[in-house]
Order: sequence, then structure tokens, then C-alpha cells
Amino acid sequence: MSRLNKVIFTILFILACLFLCSSISNADSSLFLDNLKFEVQINEDASMNVTEIWDISISDTNTLYKTFKRDQSRYSSISDFKVSDITDEEVIFRDINKEMYHVTPNCYYGLINSDGLYEVAFGVNLENKTDRRKYKIEYKVNDAISKNNDYAELYWQFVGEDFEIDASKIEGEIVLPEKVEDINNIKVWGHTEDLNGVINAIDEQTVKFELDDFNSGKYVEVRVLFPTEMIIASARGSNTDILNNVIEEETKWANDANARRAMRDSVKVIICIAINIASLVILVMLLRNYKKLKKSTESVEEIESTQKLDYFRDIPRKNATPAEAVFLIKKGKYGFSPAEIGTIFSATLLDLSLKKKIEFEVDENAKKKENIKIKIINYGDTDLSMEEKEIFDFLKGLCKKNNEITQKELEKKISNCSPTKIEKFKSNISKYTKKNLIQQKLFDEEREKIFLKLEEGTVINFVWTIMAILVTLLGYFLLENIWVAFSTVLLLISTIINLIRIGTLKSKLTPYTQKGLDEIEEWKGLKKYMEDYSLLNEKKVFDIVLWEKFLVFATAFGIADKVIKQLKIVYPDIDQNIDLNHYAYFHVMMHTNFSTGFVSSVSSSMSSAYSSGTGGGGGFSGGGGGGRRPEVEEEEDNSSFNYLI
Repeated sequence: MSRLNKVIFTILFILACLFLCSSISNADSSLFLDNLKFEVQINEDASMNVTEIWDISISDTNTLYKTFKRDQSRYSSISDFKVSDITDEEVIFRDINKEMYHVTPNCYYGLINSDGLYEVAFGVNLENKTDRRKYKIEYKVNDAISKNNDYAELYWQFVGEDFEIDASKIEGEIVLPEKVEDINNIKVWGHTEDLNGVINAIDEQTVKFELDDFNSGKYVEVRVLFPTEMIIASARGSNTDILNNVIEEETKWANDANARRAMRDSVKVIICIAINIASLVILVMLLRNYKKLKKSTESVEEIESTQKLDYFRDIPRKNATPAEAVFLIKKGKYGFSPAEIGTIFSATLLDLSLKKKIEFEVDENAKKKENIKIKIINYGDTDLSMEEKEIFDFLKGLCKKNNEITQKELEKKISNCSPTKIEKFKSNISKYTKKNLIQQKLFDEEREKIFLKLEEGTVINFVWTIMAILVTLLGYFLLENIWVAFSTVLLLISTIINLIRIGTLKSKLTPYTQKGLDEIEEWKGLKKYMEDYSLLNEKKVFDIVLWEKFLVFATAFGIADKVIKQLKIVYPDIDQNIDLNHYAYFHVMMHTNFSTGFVSSVSSSMSSAYSSGTGGGGGFSGGGGGGRRPEVEEEEDNSSFNYLI
């Protein structure tokens, strides 16, 4: 694999990985909370009534549920579950009071499940559907408040680390049993791993908390102290003062959190500096790359074809070979592909038959792949070009001691060739063809060197563009502010502009000479002429010698079958005017599967032999699924929304 191809492959591999990561990420997004709201009423008997409102986007889900771990140190029990759909008008769900894997639509249950957890589950009836719904879940947590000597305490984790749904926003409102005389008698703290939330006592009776962009796997918990006399009695608490211990504990946690926040801010500053340095380095490299490429093209004359032809009705150059024609018509980019080597090989065999080096025999009674036989009738090769000699020698090597070979035998022997041999054969054909064109003054090596520099410069610039995109994304997602990574946005624009500038340079340069560009136009015109022959209404005396030569190049271009159909339309009685003794090759083309079966099978064999040595194989295994209560009950459960209490 060439250096250029390796670079391209690496870039494509990186892009594929990014696309795969993006696909995996998107595949897990069947649930998303646009808003999760908690409404909490604390009662005098130390219980609290909780209402959760889920504004949620759902797809492919039958049943939603959430569980609470039983924990006597935090509460004694949970009761009075209720569920309703409040998307439009409120629809109160029916309590079925029994555990089900798939809950009936518009029904729910709230109880201790078979795993020993409190669980509320309800049917949403969205199998193979997507919708945005709003649900209200109500329940009562008994003995959620501890009553102490100086303060009553609510310490509750509203969202635990097992919560599996991302949320755009989480908010909550906690209402005390009554108003306090002084708002300073309400002490509040909030804990979350990302340090991105706020909590405040907004008046003498209400505490409010809020955070944005919640990522699953994190937690949200709230701690509230308020006058102990508001609670009549509680099964939890102590006869000691807790305020100083709580303040000391929270101060330590706050200091730790501030240290983490400071560290995070420092890391952001370092990243910002690194990104700006990277942006500057990339920008300098881009400018150097473009300046170097522009300088290399200053001494090169801009040329273009002197003719633009719709059709060309003759062979552009009498000594042209099939390989040269294909090289020119595709402008020689990156050599020949395995498939092109196959058509060139087949077309050269036809040309060798015209040059009386080989001949074709057709046995109408033989099997399809054995009815065409190739016989070597002249081993001399002094009148052949270098690539024709390479192909002729290759054929002679396959025939070995025998001077003939059938189509089937030829395919088998090509397929059994070592990859090294096929690769060398392919490389020699490309090398010799280019050398011929240089000798014919159709191709210029010096211009090619500059052209390849531009090709490589385009790839290098593309690599820098990918790096600029990655740096821009890194700045945006890590710094969470596009303006902080503003320099990388400018860098990305610069790389795109530079790609356009290099493309402009390349469009003005060609590795071909003036003579070569003019001949390319003629080959393109001939190809189009053969393809459109029946439409041109040019019926005249059929020139079999000319069309034998035409069919050689039609085979090289991969359009022989189409051209033969064109001829039969224009000359329905073509068979009656052919002397089979002198034009046996033409008979082979017209009456056998040479133009389709032989060419395609040889091309396939050539491609197969080539690819077996240059490619690798493998596979990947993957599992899918997931979802809340899938259609078929499975042991794994990816849908629980657990709170760690």
C-alpha cells in the first residue's frame, strides 16, 4: 500500500471510528428527560409526600418503572403510590396491585417486588413508537425526617447513581410544614458530582434546587435543616444537637468540592492554552504547506486540450495499446485497479490475435467455459510494446509446455497465482505503460512530480482539517463554551479555505503534455462514439478491419458487450459479410460469451487473485437490544430507574 493510500486509509478509519462512536451513543438514547421535577411536601408526622413530574421522550418502550432500595436508616416505608398521564388532560392510571413484567397500558402497581425493593411500574404502550409524554408519579415516604434536639433533618437522594436517563433539567421544590420566623433558620446544602447545581431557601417555607444537563450515572441529593418543633414525632432522630456536626461535615465536603472545582477550572485553562497553541501550530503548517506547493507550481506552464470533441471516429494513435488507452482515458490516477488489469489483459489478448501471436478456437459442442480455446501460434515478441510483452509472457507461463489453454483453465490458473506474482504483474503493467507514454511524449515525468506533490499536499491539508475539527470539538465539549475555543473555529475556516486554494492550484496542473491532453480528448470521443453508434444514423459499408480494432479498445474500456449490441442494430446481417477464415477473432466476439463471460470471468479471477494477498478479513460480534421491558422477557434489565437512598 502506497504512502498516500495509507494516509487516506488512516483518515477514513478515524472518521469511521467517530461515526461508530456517534452511532453507539445515539443508539442508547431511547429515553430522555426534558425535565424532571420534584414537588415535596414535608408533614408534621415526619413523612413527606413526593410528586415527580417526568417530561420524557420515549421510544420502543412498553413499561417504565423505578425502584427504591429499602433502608430503615433513611425511611421506614413508602406507600400511597399513584400514577397518571398528564400529557394533555389528566388520565389517572388504574392500580392493578400485582407485579407484572409488561404492565397493561394505563395501569400501574406500587409495592415491594420479588427482589425485595419498593417498585412503581406503569404501562406506556409505546412498542415500536416514539412520543413525548408527561407523567405524574405520587408516593408518600414515611419517617423521611429525623427529629433531633436542635433541628429536624431531611437528607434525601432524589437521583442516585443507578439512574439511567439523561435529563436536560432537574428541579425540585420542598415545602416545610409551616413558615419559620427567620429564613436563616433554614439551612440547605445540595450535592451533585458535576458541581453544577444551585439550592436556596427562597422564602420562609420553601426550598428550591435546580441543575441543568444531568448525565446518567451521577447523583443529586439534598440536605435541609429546619426547626425541630415543626415535627411532632419521628421514628428517627436523636436527643443531641446536630447543627455543628452537620456544618463541619458540609464545610469539609464544600472545601473538597471547591478544590475539585478549582482543579477543573485550572484544567480548562490549560486545555484552552493547549488548544490555542495547537491551533497556531496547525495554522502555521497550513500556510507553509500552501506556500511550498504554490512555489513548486510557479515554473510550470498551464496547458489544456486544444480540442473538445463529442465524437472521434478513428483510432487516435495507430500503435496505441489497450493499456495506454485505459491509462489516458482515466488520466492514470493511482495506477490500474485489479478490475482494469482484467479488462486490459482480455483486450490485449484480442490485440495479440490481430498481431497473429495467438488465435482463438471455438468448440460449439464443449461446455460453456471450455468452448473458447486460446492457442499460441507465434512466440516472437520483438514487435510488441513492453506491457504487451509482459502480458504475452504471463499467458505463455500459464500455458506452460502446452501451447494452448481453455477459458476455464485460464481462470483457474489465474486464481491460483500467488498474490506476489499478481501484484508484480499489475505493477509492471502500470510502470511499462507510463514509460511508453513518456517515450511517446504524451506524459511528462517532471510535471507528474509536481502534480503528485499537490495530490499529497491535498491529503496533508485534509489531515490538518480533520485535526482542526477534532481540536474544535475538544474545545467545545471540554470547555463547554464555543467562544472559549473561538480560535479553533477560525482555524477550521482557514483549513477549508486552504483546501479550496490547493484544489485551484491542482485544477490548473496536469502531468500530461499538450499532445497527451489532445489524445485524451480523442480517446474519450472514440469511447462515446462506440457507445452511441446506433443513435448516430451513420450506416455505411461495414469496415470489419476497423471494427476489429475498435472492439479491442471497447473491451479495454469495459463496453464491448454494449458496442456489439450497437453493431447488430445497425448491421442485422453482419454475419453474412464476414470471412471466418480471415476474421475468426471477430466471430468469437460476435458468437461466444467472450465479450461478457470471458472478460468478466478473467477480470474477476485477476481481482480475486490480487485481493487475496492485499486485504485482510475479519468480523465483529455485537449485541443489541435494551429498552424498558422489551417485547420478550429477558433476564437482563436495562430499564430500572433506581434511586440510591
